[in-house]
Amino acid sequence: MKSTKPKLIKKRNKVITPAREWTKEAFESYREYQIRYTRENYRTFALRLNREKDADLIDWFESQENFADYIRELGRKDMEKKKNRK
Repeated sequence: MKSTKPKLIKKRNKVITPAREWTKEAFESYREYQIRYTRENYRTFALRLNREKDADLIDWFESQENFADYIRELGRKDMEKKKNRK
């Protein structure tokens, strides 16, 4: 089953989500809070790969069930490996 984002319905001065009815001001305030929280607590890393030169890597990464978990595990294993060398 494909997951979908809840649709926002705008009516006059309110925004309605499946879980709650928001005033426009409350919705904007909460949205600003979410943006600020994300900015303060998360980092994003981007990786650009060439479709021809890196096709093997692209196929491998796409075959992973959870790419973020795969990268975290790979990084932690590498950190541990380098830590044990010293």
